[in-house]
Amino acid sequence: SLPEISVVILGAITSLTDEFKAFSTQVGGAFEHINDNFHGLDSRMPRMEENIAFLMFQFLPHHPPPLPPSPQGD
Repeated sequence: SLPEISVVILGAITSLTDEFKAFSTQVGGAFEHINDNFHGLDSRMPRMEENIAFLMFQFLPHHPPPLPPSPQGD
């Protein structure tokens, strides 16, 4: 009968809605985790760049580093 069908349909919709809520919470959590990792990376980036420059200087054939411009003395 019609009421039984509507109860079944409503049950299915409710179940799907709950599943979707759980899924979107999970996705939200994953994105938050990725975001936190990016912020962590951002704060470490300058240090990483220093390390990379240092390693390149140590191991790659290189020219002497350019001298800093001398202050213009009167």
